[in-house]
Amino acid sequence: MTTPMPEDATKIGEGAIPQTDAELLALITEEFPPTNLELPDSKAERLVAKFGAHPNIDRIALNLTDAIVRAEDPAAGTNGAVTETSISTGEDDPGEEADETKPRPLVASRTPAQLRTATITGRPLYIESFPLTLDVDIKNVAFEWLTDTEGGLWAKDGEQKLNGFVATAEVEGDIDQARDTIWEIAQMAAEESGAHLRHLEFDIDVARPMLGEQLLTLAGTASGRYKIFGTKVRFSVEAMLENATGVLTLRDIQLRSGNPMVALALLVFRKQVRQLVGQSTSLIEGLPEHYRIDNLELRLRGRRLSATLRIV
Repeated sequence: MTTPMPEDATKIGEGAIPQTDAELLALITEEFPPTNLELPDSKAERLVAKFGAHPNIDRIALNLTDAIVRAEDPAAGTNGAVTETSISTGEDDPGEEADETKPRPLVASRTPAQLRTATITGRPLYIESFPLTLDVDIKNVAFEWLTDTEGGLWAKDGEQKLNGFVATAEVEGDIDQARDTIWEIAQMAAEESGAHLRHLEFDIDVARPMLGEQLLTLAGTASGRYKIFGTKVRFSVEAMLENATGVLTLRDIQLRSGNPMVALALLVFRKQVRQLVGQSTSLIEGLPEHYRIDNLELRLRGRRLSATLRIV
């Protein structure tokens, strides 16, 4: 009996499964890079893709050194502005909704396969103007090639985790350079709200893991002007990271100001903010079934902050 394409399958092209390394590379590069990623040179120089014993893939390697990730997708264009289409019709474009409600095509074939190794490196990779180093290494991943009855080619996670699967990642950046980038973003956000930010200073402290948890502290000051009010606000945030699960729990938020009017406004705002205390969020979500976080740990070496992740 023919079944609909699984919801967790992703369409990656048209036609049959690639047969050669060149065809595999062409398939991967067709949708690369995403529109919010800028490369300094040809994408052909950034990717390596090789088959092992077909249909297994031996290696995929992606080099993102000196690439720039934009916070906003340039392809969005309007940044939320009203388009000519919405003005002329008075309605939202139904295209996206139509795509979501369109029935999934029927599966024509399913072919189990394995990806032996995949790596992603960026030395450095830029998030806007902020440089960081990125190293990702994934080994022994089960996946499936799927084709549909309309000629589409799809891929999805394998039904079972392979023996020897492991994924590791490390990201590292300089706190002072991060401060500069956050300052630029905070200035833009303040201007959009009619405020003027004159100064923003903060520091981060990361405690060593103890009994599987790490205490994270962010503290600093911000000063500026809103309408006729000039003020300086001191703030601190404490959170606890559970290393074995990647769950971050907010423990405390403090906001203070020497300006009586601002202090009164912060009192109202503080009541709303403190409702967040005790809430938890997972930093790593959407892992396929059978996969779990083995360890997520932050380290502070001088002024460089790094995060290491291991998934098994």
